[in-house]
Amino acid sequence: MKAFKVKVLISLKENLFDPQGKVLENIIKEKDINVENVRVGKLITFLIKANDEIEVKKIINEKLSNLFANPIIERYDLEIEEVI
Repeated sequence: MKAFKVKVLISLKENLFDPQGKVLENIIKEKDINVENVRVGKLITFLIKANDEIEVKKIINEKLSNLFANPIIERYDLEIEEVI
């Protein structure tokens, strides 16, 4: 088995209002920096052992996805990197 480092990036779905993002956007704008559509999310990282990246994705999607994000209001993206 190989070891993989997984990053799970969680954010609100694009069509939903992000109140934390809006507050942060306003604070940044007060500093005379022109920004738009600031979104706030979460990052979860962990190591997992599996045979390959396909197995890692399968494990996460079938067994862990509901732990990371509420599928009604959130989405998640995976970054998977083999640890050597």
